[in-house]
Amino acid sequence: MKTKIGKRIRTLTALKSAALNRKSVVCPWSRCWNKPRPAAFVINLQGHYLECLLVRGIWIYETAKTKRNTK
Repeated sequence: MKTKIGKRIRTLTALKSAALNRKSVVCPWSRCWNKPRPAAFVINLQGHYLECLLVRGIWIYETAKTKRNTK
């Protein structure tokens, strides 16, 4: 399964903003974090886990946009 990734999150402030805007985040480099998870859940992880996620890369998840045929 290929995950769609958007903007990279580099700071706790950006992660807090994603949580307040009800976004999901992914970490494609990890087998257990490569599925979309709510940013509000991720921000409540312990500090050493958050540091590892932010250093290695955490991205905002984007859903696939489908085109609808309207007639």
